[in-house]
Amino acid sequence: MTKLSEFDAALTKFKTQVHAKVKANQGGPTWVAIQTLAANVVACEPQVDQLAATKNVADPKERAKQIEAKLKVLRTKYNAIKLVAISKYIKEHGAGGAKTRGLLSTAKAKAEEKVRVTLATEFLKQFGLMQIMLNELGPSDMF
Repeated sequence: MTKLSEFDAALTKFKTQVHAKVKANQGGPTWVAIQTLAANVVACEPQVDQLAATKNVADPKERAKQIEAKLKVLRTKYNAIKLVAISKYIKEHGAGGAKTRGLLSTAKAKAEEKVRVTLATEFLKQFGLMQIMLNELGPSDMF
């Protein structure tokens, strides 16, 4: 089973390898939506910290109750993140997509778009892995 510390490490990896790069990259309206999605994933961090803080609750019954409630909130918040914009971006801007840079685009523009498609793909990979970890996470896996 996945431990909370493993999920926290995956979230930190997402922050450094995906969120920071997505945020730094410029693009159109779909890319701005992807930036918002990345920020929403990182916004789950306080719930992870709250789950970790339940370790200090002395009463086992109260701790179990808090873990269940906080885990439910974390799952709800994480599952509310819809990845439509990312799939759309990859489909439209990836190889053979409708918005792929044509012959008149500069090499720099084509390279920047390729980087954004790669980032979007990495976003999907890491998000999916974290979703699996979160679904496996149970009350007995906290510490």
